[in-house]
Amino acid sequence: MELTYNSVTQLYVDLRAQFLSTGLTIVRTIVPDTDIVFDTSTGFLRFQRQIVSPTTSAIGWAFGVDADVLAVQTPDSERILPFTIDSGVEFSLTLDWYAPTRRVNVVVMARVPETLAYRRYLAELGLDSKVTSVYHEDNSNPQYQPNFKDTGGPYIRSGA
Repeated sequence: MELTYNSVTQLYVDLRAQFLSTGLTIVRTIVPDTDIVFDTSTGFLRFQRQIVSPTTSAIGWAFGVDADVLAVQTPDSERILPFTIDSGVEFSLTLDWYAPTRRVNVVVMARVPETLAYRRYLAELGLDSKVTSVYHEDNSNPQYQPNFKDTGGPYIRSGA
């Protein structure tokens, strides 16, 4: 499935709906519409949209075996899917669900308007293995890879 967005909020809402469609259930709402805990049947997944600063918003998640412990820990969402909130530049989402292995692949990609370059976030969630792998890619500035937060790389731009 590939969709186009210009809002981090709408991306969060749609990802939450996709997780629900895979059979996950919400066991705790920490902040309505921005921070929840899912039961994955083999553990728990905290899923949140976080306002990091007035110009940065991020979507992230963390796995755990205890919903109560997970609810008080804050995942570093900026390491997963960070966005600079300064415009309504479009970006795309490709989401693939692999039912036999209970794995979700998330790809968020945006063209850099001034150039032919692109920035891309590749994330994989293993619902049974409780493992997340994330890779940030900027094809015109490879020095910012593999994680833009760690390297100071520019985030994908979007509207709130």
